[in-house]
Amino acid sequence: SVRLTGMFSHLACADEPIHPANDAQAERLRDAVARAGRRGISPAVVHLSNSAATLTRPDLGFDMVRPGIALYGLSPVPDMGDFGLRPVMTLSAQVAHIKKVNRGESVSYGYTWTAPTDTVVALVALGYADGVVRRLSGRFEVTIDGRRYPSVGRVCMDQFVVDLGGDSSGVAIGDEAILFGPGDSGEPHAQDWADALDTIGYEVVTGVRGRVRRRFVGTRSGEATK
Repeated sequence: SVRLTGMFSHLACADEPIHPANDAQAERLRDAVARAGRRGISPAVVHLSNSAATLTRPDLGFDMVRPGIALYGLSPVPDMGDFGLRPVMTLSAQVAHIKKVNRGESVSYGYTWTAPTDTVVALVALGYADGVVRRLSGRFEVTIDGRRYPSVGRVCMDQFVVDLGGDSSGVAIGDEAILFGPGDSGEPHAQDWADALDTIGYEVVTGVRGRVRRRFVGTRSGEATK
């Protein structure tokens, strides 16, 4: 036999809290639960709210909620603020190479960036095959040892280039370059990428590809896992 343990729906316009579709969907779910009850079916849990509704429409909570993007610490409705959430996902990679570039020399595919002065660049081992969107070429920054550096030239499949400036600021091969994170070291947030790409934070954090090594912290044992 089939035992119904729950009933749910998913809001189409939760990121617009006052959109009439939200109330209409909630009413349809209530009606479905009532009709099931008249047939002797009583689900243990009924749920509707995603992150946006959880934070903006407590009246739609039913028996439980389903936060998704909020668990990443990102706002589901950026125009309404961060709701006190703290980003928990950090994307980083190692500096793989450092090279002097003379004024007038160009780097990466298409030579879209030419050094205006003598400088030093670093190659960071992450690319569009890992989720560093090619459309961000020359439009994002990374943080190395607490200092921000701009990306220059086109993002490649497995790497991208950052301009360290004339003295390279002490950056060395093997240093960690943070692409986005909680901001503790002054690094950008995933939402900064979303804004630059005219998209949503969901696309940024779920776009990190499978070959990027995951390291989870805050486990029950208190130790990090990979």
